[in-house]
Amino acid sequence: HAWSWLERYPGRAVLNIDSHHDLYSGSGPYIGGDPGKLRPGNWAGLGLRCGLIGRYTVQYPGWHTELAVAEGFDLARTEAEVQAAFTGALLSRLHLTRSDAWPPPADIEAVLLIQSPAWSSPAHDPAFLALAQVLNAEVLSAPYQRRW
Repeated sequence: HAWSWLERYPGRAVLNIDSHHDLYSGSGPYIGGDPGKLRPGNWAGLGLRCGLIGRYTVQYPGWHTELAVAEGFDLARTEAEVQAAFTGALLSRLHLTRSDAWPPPADIEAVLLIQSPAWSSPAHDPAFLALAQVLNAEVLSAPYQRRW
């Protein structure tokens, strides 16, 4: 769903506040697979490559500094991995950072909220749905209804 959202805002700067960079996938069933096939773990990298994203920033949460298994825990290592996968002009359009700060509302043109039921606890669903309601979000795909 991120892809159709990018198509609505082509060439813009994207700030991804996330625990994953979504530039490429280097683990699991994606190893040796088609890197050009759109997946949840590579939508941003493909968006950069085809010009749908003008500049891409990944903002890892501050709590990553306390979780040694989190992507971005060792930000220098994550940056080195990304630099090995991207070069030249593409690399100059990428930035990795760690912060809990939010951008000023006036700087935000659009927000894409992603539920990620495979990665998030169902305990967070009520807050996610409440946020979507407060933002008067347009539904691109119906949220997954989980019971716990």
